[in-house]
Amino acid sequence: MVWGYSRISTKKQSHDRQLEALTRYGVELANIEQEICSGTVKNKTVLTALLNKMRENDRLVVEEFSRIGRSTRHVT
Repeated sequence: MVWGYSRISTKKQSHDRQLEALTRYGVELANIEQEICSGTVKNKTVLTALLNKMRENDRLVVEEFSRIGRSTRHVT
């Protein structure tokens, strides 16, 4: 299964650009999880739930690394 993850920091932003990139990559819209929270927040609840849902050989696609965290310090 191929999963997608889209994160924006505020409600004023839009997931559209990320959703377009993920679907171009081949991720089905039904398999894309969307979240609104700052990149500095360690506990991203939607991302955590998605990672727990994934099984061996599943793939996670993000439009860019900064959607997971602002820097490698924020990704643990």
